[in-house]
Amino acid sequence: MSGHEARPVPVLAHDRPSPAGRDDRRPVGGSAEGAGPVGAPDRPASAGHGGRQEDPAFGGSRQSVTCRAPGKLFIAGEYAVVEPGNLAVLTAVDRYATATVTAADIDATSHRAEEAAPATGRVARTPGIIQRSDIDSTASRHRAEELAPATGRVTSTPGTTLRSDIDGTVSWHRTDEPAPTTGHVIPLPEITLRSDLDGGVSLACRREGDRLVPATPDGAVPAAFAYVFAAVSILDRLRTERGITARRYVLAVSTDLSDVDGRKYGLGSSAAVTVATVAALARFHELELSAMDRYRLAMLATITVAPRASGGDVAAATWGGWLAYGSPDRGLVAETVARGGVGAALRAPWPGLSVRPLPTPPGLALRVGWTGSPASTPALVGAATRARGDRTVFNARSNDCVQRLTTAVDAGDVPAIRAEIDCARELLLGLDETAQLGIMTPRLHALCAAAAAVGAAAKPSGAGGGDCGIAVIENTSTAALAELTDRWVAAGIRPLPLRIHPRAEEDS
Repeated sequence: MSGHEARPVPVLAHDRPSPAGRDDRRPVGGSAEGAGPVGAPDRPASAGHGGRQEDPAFGGSRQSVTCRAPGKLFIAGEYAVVEPGNLAVLTAVDRYATATVTAADIDATSHRAEEAAPATGRVARTPGIIQRSDIDSTASRHRAEELAPATGRVTSTPGTTLRSDIDGTVSWHRTDEPAPTTGHVIPLPEITLRSDLDGGVSLACRREGDRLVPATPDGAVPAAFAYVFAAVSILDRLRTERGITARRYVLAVSTDLSDVDGRKYGLGSSAAVTVATVAALARFHELELSAMDRYRLAMLATITVAPRASGGDVAAATWGGWLAYGSPDRGLVAETVARGGVGAALRAPWPGLSVRPLPTPPGLALRVGWTGSPASTPALVGAATRARGDRTVFNARSNDCVQRLTTAVDAGDVPAIRAEIDCARELLLGLDETAQLGIMTPRLHALCAAAAAVGAAAKPSGAGGGDCGIAVIENTSTAALAELTDRWVAAGIRPLPLRIHPRAEEDS
């Protein structure tokens, strides 16, 4: 069966994500047969300005914005592009991160106490876990062990609202009315972050001066929120620079970029989460950002967590479709922010950065196989950076390969695309042999060998060490594609039924 593109939706479309685990996907490929116009939404745009929605569960007083961003596949150039100005080709795929920002009214935020003060019967100021109900927005209950641990009884505490969360926990907060027994009021968080990562976690944030800090005992950002918090912080700085009034809100993030057991596929979940968060907050604060602005803000957030990240996955998540990408000088970008702020970084040149959309090759079948072993891209990239030897020759050869590949993609020349995929794999094999990085695992070797046996070209996608590999062949080679699937399954490789997420016209 030849591949088909996903039904086109705008990158960062303001709708809900497709359910995880859906079975209506077709493999990634080049045909757009049966697809609507690029930029057509899955459903009508949300009512209200800028994709905002009124929440009837809270009397219509809460406004929310939902944005999503796709995952990615590296086609070629993944190691060279780490160095500024070097090139890569990527494509966006139809697995998504979704971010929803909801204005947090006082009576619409819930707060779970970490501990109670036994002597006073009041909850100590440790708002480390903040949760918003996804099930019941009306029921109010009290929880004895949190409010009155000494007696085991629930006391009458006006303004204390408890709500059930999706994991069955009970969370609560107090409104601005003091508790009658102590007169103490627990301050509500400025911002609440929620994520379905690691089984469902939450984080409260507050402002100290002009910066956001996590309300954790040690002031550290939990790993599950590293990229989300970075994106929130960058957008908050831009909001401050533009003189926009701060608002309390709840930010909920979810993805379908992992297996059911939580193992990541290697499709750029961190980048997708960052881009979706930036887009949702930009809409929420009515910042009027272009696609390039959103990319730059997401990159500023990314390099605070991973300074050597190339940003190719950020670009794919921002624009969608096939892209030719050149990485910016992240050191100079960071210096620009330090000197002039976030707004200055949006206006300044970014040396090395280039983003060019490529057509989806109409005769190409692109197949994706998952090894079942998640890999750490930062660890592999860091090891490559520390490895001895001059990377100048490797980078030059990789850039030559990518440039020939982009020419072949522009022309829809599938045999030439296959040849450059083979070239890109050989370059990775040489780098792996020289630097001993562990790019080519036994299953990635098996993935590539199975593809070669049926006349396809294959390579790891991304840093290697696990995650995914790709194979390309003419989409008319139906027998070879069926045999490839059988060979991958026999080798312990799981075919992923992904489709291209095309570039949307609104993000031109």
